[in-house]
Amino acid sequence: MNYADLFRATLPETALEIAALLVLVVDLGFLRHAATKIRVAAAAFIGVAGCAVALWAVSIAGSLSFGDDLLLAAGGSAGIAQYAILVLTILTLLLLIDSEFTRNPGEYVSVVLMAAAGGLIISAAQDLLVIFVGLELLSLGLYILTAFAKQSGKSAEAALKYYLFGGMSAAFLLFGFSYLYGTTGTTRLDLIAERAAGLGGHRHGLRTGGRCSGTVAR
Repeated sequence: MNYADLFRATLPETALEIAALLVLVVDLGFLRHAATKIRVAAAAFIGVAGCAVALWAVSIAGSLSFGDDLLLAAGGSAGIAQYAILVLTILTLLLLIDSEFTRNPGEYVSVVLMAAAGGLIISAAQDLLVIFVGLELLSLGLYILTAFAKQSGKSAEAALKYYLFGGMSAAFLLFGFSYLYGTTGTTRLDLIAERAAGLGGHRHGLRTGGRCSGTVAR
């Protein structure tokens, strides 16, 4: 693995992150004193443009391997899931145009794009550790978005409950991952499936052999 392979494999996520930074620069640097509707429209336009570039990048992104271990896959079901995530993100940003629930549209769009990048990582991940990194990136964005209506007490309450629930869920998830690694000796999804199937067949054979021996003994 080199930096060129890493950049090509993460090109869709990179497009979203660059768009997120660009939204912040334009909104906070150039449109700070502009009307809210103008700021919302500009932020949504930049976000949609970033998603459009990411849609194109999904079609040319490559897989990423570290040695013999596949970390990120390209195309196939992973590509379909990434297309779906980006289309839904575009629809979310378009719905923002007529909304006035926030006075910080740049930050909102930026967080949406970063959360979408986490979803893209999860879709392409072929390793438990990569899945966890993508899941945490997605979850952190969702925590912030849940609490984004700063004037709403219900929003703050929902964000606090979601954060506590998410923290406990992450702990249980890592606990389950540790069992998978301890049982199969790997964090690669394909090897986990292969070795888990082998363990299941081995145990089934032991049970079947035990029944046959008991029948002969009787």
